[in-house]
Amino acid sequence: MALLSLGALAVHDLRYGAGYHEHAGAALRQQGHAYLTLVGILAAGLMSVALALFGAVLLRARRGHSGSSEGAPFMRTWAYATLSLVAVYVTQEGLESQLSQGHPGGITGIVGHAGWVAFLLAVAIGAAVALLLRGSEAVIALVAGRGRRARRRAPGLVPRPPRFTRLPLESLARHLAGRGPPLRS
Repeated sequence: MALLSLGALAVHDLRYGAGYHEHAGAALRQQGHAYLTLVGILAAGLMSVALALFGAVLLRARRGHSGSSEGAPFMRTWAYATLSLVAVYVTQEGLESQLSQGHPGGITGIVGHAGWVAFLLAVAIGAAVALLLRGSEAVIALVAGRGRRARRRAPGLVPRPPRFTRLPLESLARHLAGRGPPLRS
């Protein structure tokens, strides 16, 4: 959610940068986008929480508690992230057209002034979100693997009892067992 929140803000801001160039800031103010400052702060806070939770997951993985399973395939994650970003953009522009005086309405509010670029940006940012998620899964797996190896080599652990192998009966019959039983048993 944190990555998608930041991604949605990036799609929106980059779309206005592509459509209005150096006048993007003025267009954002004129069309009622002042609330995006608060949304940006909330998204940054959400990302901070997500990073803290990621750190906690890494610590648990280092201790050997790898409760994570393999994630969804990359293409599926990319598709879901892209569709989510498109849905957020279209919904956001639709609401802005209804709630803000200076915002263009209807399809013009969504694809006008190079708004169609938002769909291409959603594909690219969706790929970045999917790559970051895949990378975080790889980091967790790497840390968990190192934690398991470190625990195996850690001093002070109770050694495993020796493994006894069974000798084939023919070795015993030919007196090839190595040594006999003790004299007094």
